[in-house]
Amino acid sequence: MDIGIQRDTRVYLKGCDWGQLICRTGRFLTAQLFTLFIMITSAQAAVESVPPISGGTTWINSYSESFPSAEAACLGLRDPYTYRLFYPSDKYAFMGTVPNLAYPTVWQDCLWTYLPTGESFRGGSVRPVADAVCPIPTVNPDIKYVYRITTGKCERTVPDPCPIDPLPPIPTDDSCAQSLHAGSGVDVRAACPQISDTLKSQLQCFANKIIATNVTAKPSISYSGPTATIRNVNYQTHLLFHF
Repeated sequence: MDIGIQRDTRVYLKGCDWGQLICRTGRFLTAQLFTLFIMITSAQAAVESVPPISGGTTWINSYSESFPSAEAACLGLRDPYTYRLFYPSDKYAFMGTVPNLAYPTVWQDCLWTYLPTGESFRGGSVRPVADAVCPIPTVNPDIKYVYRITTGKCERTVPDPCPIDPLPPIPTDDSCAQSLHAGSGVDVRAACPQISDTLKSQLQCFANKIIATNVTAKPSISYSGPTATIRNVNYQTHLLFHF
């Protein structure tokens, strides 16, 4: 089996030689891996996230009491004189926190629902304090980890060591390439030239070889048909511009 490109840009198979099947299939799979490599490595930076070595986030309520979570800090709000809970759980349901209106970058207001009536309101404030110790990176140690209260993780943004330029755009006036792009290689809008009857028979020949191989192959080769039968010039350039 051989793979080539017709002048009208259609992909076709010449013959169906069983002796070369494995070799040709290997080349095809390698080409697919190259395309996958391009898609994965096109990102220019990556965010690394690791747990802190020790510590984390402590929540402090308006009476300087420490709690392990925002919910615990809100539920721990008490009257400073009688020390009775302001929002006992048998009457109030904790709904979360929102930024304080006066000091949104420091304090969070507790949100409650009063169970007897279903009324929701703000009541009491808490603030997060980070006391986490982040590890020292072994790779690119100059880019330090920073503890994020919102995630509870130590994070850093590391630039891609092998940046790749963005793929060239597909021309808007190429309906075939646009259809292939929308279908990830499949002509989902029927905008491309139809493959010839000869090619259709060769594709069936290839499928029959795979099916025959599955009689003895371990593990068997899963095959339900070609993932694509056409790839025109603009779509090919969009995928393999960097090679």
